[in-house]
Amino acid sequence: MAKVHGRASVVKLDDLGGALIDISTFLDGVPQFQRTVGRDETQSFGDEAKRRGVVGLRSASLGIQGFLQATSGTKLHGRASRVLLDEYSLINYLDQMTVRRSVDLPPTQTFGDAWVEHGITGLYDGAISGSGFYDPAAGEINDILEAIDAAAATSLWDVAPNGFVIGQPVDMARGGLGNWDVPTDENQPTRTTFDVALDSRVDVGVSLHDLSAETAVASFTGVDEAAATALGGVGHIHVTAFSGTNATVLIQDSVDDTDVNYGTLITFASITGVGKERVELGSTAAVKRFVRARISVDNFTSMTFVVTFARRGYTSATLAPAGTHRFFGGLVGAAAGSFEYGPGGSTSGLAKILGECRASTYEVTYDENSPTRFKVDIVSDGALTETNW
Repeated sequence: MAKVHGRASVVKLDDLGGALIDISTFLDGVPQFQRTVGRDETQSFGDEAKRRGVVGLRSASLGIQGFLQATSGTKLHGRASRVLLDEYSLINYLDQMTVRRSVDLPPTQTFGDAWVEHGITGLYDGAISGSGFYDPAAGEINDILEAIDAAAATSLWDVAPNGFVIGQPVDMARGGLGNWDVPTDENQPTRTTFDVALDSRVDVGVSLHDLSAETAVASFTGVDEAAATALGGVGHIHVTAFSGTNATVLIQDSVDDTDVNYGTLITFASITGVGKERVELGSTAAVKRFVRARISVDNFTSMTFVVTFARRGYTSATLAPAGTHRFFGGLVGAAAGSFEYGPGGSTSGLAKILGECRASTYEVTYDENSPTRFKVDIVSDGALTETNW
């Protein structure tokens, strides 16, 4: 008998290009690998106990968890997180955030199939929740949340695991407050908590301008996203401070990061004060490999803002490197890919489970006092095979 330790476990996932990539170094747990066999009740008149004499459909699910990495090999601490809500930065109030993205994967098996299949992508959904310290003073967190709660329009949320420096990943979504609570405790600082009812999918994007002030027309550093895509995207701008008459901000794309080859992808509405805007491209819009932000109209003294952009329709190239925040975010809703799981390791001769799978949820937890963590729920898409390395 040979017992094994959990540290020996090996997990490999498809990069959407047909290559299985070992993501074990990004993980510290597989809290669930559940195989289920349908055993419906089949008792009939005269039976004195329940019967389960028919074998139904089989299915499997895999849960993985670990430490978030914006780039391969660099784990992040929660203290690096930044949050923008419309024209407000919430860095001075919040110390906990959770961002969850999900997609419906309805079963699609037909007569003759022995395993549950998930061949169709349904609706995207997600959730954002936050917690921090309550401040009732004018212009502080209480006033911010009250203004958002009273507004008829939904708000824009950008959550950055490693800040808004150009090139860093950003979770982008639109939604309004669902629940908002201010509990008090004689022995504790007063806190505020909230949940956001989303009115969009949660996109994994990239920052194109940090939260800093500009005073003139400028083109900012281009971000290389490895390959072109052709299924649209979404852009956000948050202007937190403005003085002057007006400004125009663009998102541009290019095949080669050469200034002369940049063309306009998104033009935000003329900026005359603090505020925010979201622009969605059509679902067939092409986006070239490089993207950047640019100020094209200069009738202002100073403008502090953030620009973010998320492309849709990821490829194996645009998801690289495997195991990072962008990789897991892009897997939710993507086509089925292969997986391999070795609970005891990958030494030749040891047991291995493999099959097709799809990611159904991806959740990231940000905490000022802890490393940033993630968990992914994966469902099998058809039959599993049990074999050996």
